Amino acid sequence: MKLLRTIQKVPAGILLVPTIIGALIHTFCPQILEIGDPTQSMFTAAGMQLCIGLLLFFTGTQLSLSQLGLVAKKGLPFLLVKYGVAYGAALLFLSLFGQAGLLGVSFLAFAIAITSCNGALYMGIIEPYGNSVDYALFGILMMFSMPVLPMVLLNSANGGDINWMSIVSLLVPFIFGIVLGNIDPAIRDLFKSGNNCVLPFIGFQFGAVINLAEAAKQIPQGILLTVLFYVISIVPLYFFDRKVLHGGGYASVASCSVAGVALSIPMMAASAAGIYEPFVADAVSQLAMIMFVTTFATPYITKFFIQKNHVKTNAEIAAEAASQGDKVTPLSVDELSEEAV
Repeated sequence: MKLLRTIQKVPAGILLVPTIIGALIHTFCPQILEIGDPTQSMFTAAGMQLCIGLLLFFTGTQLSLSQLGLVAKKGLPFLLVKYGVAYGAALLFLSLFGQAGLLGVSFLAFAIAITSCNGALYMGIIEPYGNSVDYALFGILMMFSMPVLPMVLLNSANGGDINWMSIVSLLVPFIFGIVLGNIDPAIRDLFKSGNNCVLPFIGFQFGAVINLAEAAKQIPQGILLTVLFYVISIVPLYFFDRKVLHGGGYASVASCSVAGVALSIPMMAASAAGIYEPFVADAVSQLAMIMFVTTFATPYITKFFIQKNHVKTNAEIAAEAASQGDKVTPLSVDELSEEAV
């Protein structure tokens, strides 16, 4: 039975299919996996932080120091636009509609959604197409997948403190991976397939925080929030990626999804500032809805733009080069540098 090949036919299937299974289990029989470790850490949200750390470490091992300049040149402008737009949109939403928000979508829910990013889903989508810059961008996106940015935004108006150590804790495995990968190329080769091994587990863990029944209660508000999220997130970033950075556009779309950790932020925000307390319950349900929708929709939207822009997988590029007798270097620094110019 060619199970893996069947899964790979689904966009980001190596992450998405386990997510579906995890969501179904969490919705209908959540206790089945809550039997203690190691099972619980492998297949529920209890082990999510460890898997995120491993993804960051494996990604770091594949980043050459010679590529850092290019990452800064293309990756940082990408992130500045993505989160500059997100912050601006959230503050505009607050000034126009206040804390109660628009048509049942509170500022709390909107701010968390618009500043969230599912870095693991991004990696699952771009894995067949990505270059070194795309992979390195994952490490930074994972930092923004955490509650840091939403909490900075929500606390800034209320004088709350920012937990900077949460940022440091994400940087450590990423930097550790960079150091080891550059000390010894054999270490880079050893962990080259590390992300592929971890993605199915983090997909399962991601699904383990999705309750389909609760998400269904906020379908109208969730649809509105999803539409706002996609329009505000994709349109400016895709234009910037294609026209300014001259990229393939797939990375900009693949980075537009809501992370599972977003469900924990409304309660964190309410603990820090009581003004958010009345909106917590609805915000959690709406975020579950948009997280569920974007987890499934973003891979297919990305696939549409990949086909539209005729983006080839690294395997296809390698096969074409091999058929022509060329040496295959689809992710070389020189080629990336030329592309960036």
